[in-house]
Amino acid sequence: MDRENEKKKIENEYGEDFVGGEGANSVDDGANNSVHNGVHSEAKNYDASEVAADAPRNNFQKFTLDYSSGLSPNAGFNTGYNAGGYDSPAAVLGGQFAPNAGNKVFLKGSVDSKLNFSHELYGEGFYEFFMLVPRLSQQFDRLPVTVSERLMEDVDLSIGAPIALNGQFRSYNKLEGERSKLMLTVFARDFVLLSTDDANPNIAELSGYICKPPVYRTTPFSREICDLLLAVNRAYNKSDYIPCIAWGRNARFVKTIAVGQRILASGRIQSREYNKKISEDAVEVRTAYELSINKIVIE
Repeated sequence: MDRENEKKKIENEYGEDFVGGEGANSVDDGANNSVHNGVHSEAKNYDASEVAADAPRNNFQKFTLDYSSGLSPNAGFNTGYNAGGYDSPAAVLGGQFAPNAGNKVFLKGSVDSKLNFSHELYGEGFYEFFMLVPRLSQQFDRLPVTVSERLMEDVDLSIGAPIALNGQFRSYNKLEGERSKLMLTVFARDFVLLSTDDANPNIAELSGYICKPPVYRTTPFSREICDLLLAVNRAYNKSDYIPCIAWGRNARFVKTIAVGQRILASGRIQSREYNKKISEDAVEVRTAYELSINKIVIE
C-alpha cells in the first residue's frame, strides 16, 4: 500500500485530523464523515453490558458542577470561547475551564435534519435532530442533538438554519432485541447568540474516569492511536460513558493509564463512518461519535 492510499484509508477510518497531525485542529483534506439514517448511532466497540460489567458507577467518585463563582452554568464556557480561544492552554485549563466543569460542549453550525420526537419525561417533551459542524478543512461533523421543547421557543430549527448551543455529551442505553447498545447525543442546555468570529465551532471538555483498559495500536506507517472509554458523572446518580480517541504523543501518554484514573480531556466531538461486519458475507456502514482528544491532563 503506497502512502497516498494509506492516508485515504486513515482518513476514512479516523477522520482528517488524525492524518493532519497530532493536534485535533490540524488542517488536512479528509473524508466527510456524515450519516443520513437515524439520529443516533451506537458507540463503536462498546455495548452497555460491557460498560456495566467493567465499570459499575459506585467505583467512581462523584462530583458536581461548581458554580460558586456566581456565574451561570454556561457563562464560563462563553467566556473561554469568546475571550481566550479554545486552543489557549489558559482557556482550557484555567479560569472557567477548571477540571470541575465535568461535561461541557459548545457547537456552532447549522441544522441538518427535521426535528423528531424522542421521548417525554415528567410532562416535558424532548426532540432530536442532526447538526452540521464545520471542521478547519471545510469538511463537517454531523452530530446528533437532543433538545427540550422548552428551549425551542423563538429558536429557528428549520433545516439549514444557523445555530449555536451549549450542552453536554451524553450517553444512554437503547434496547435492540436482546442487546443493549450505548448511544450518544449532545444534550442541549441552551442556545446562544451566533458570533461572526472565526473561533473554534466545536469545543468539548470532559472530566471523568477511565473505565476500560485503553486500546493502543499503530497503523502500517507507525501512526499511533489509543481508544479510551470515559465515565463522566452527572446529577441524579447517573454517569455518561463517552468513547474518546487519542493519537501521537497523546496516544503514547494514555496507553498505560489505569482503570479508575481521573483525567481531564478536551478536544472536539467527531463523527466518522466505519464498516461493521455483521455476518460472513455482510458488512454494514455505521457511524461512531467520540471525543477527538486535543489535550489531556491527569487529575
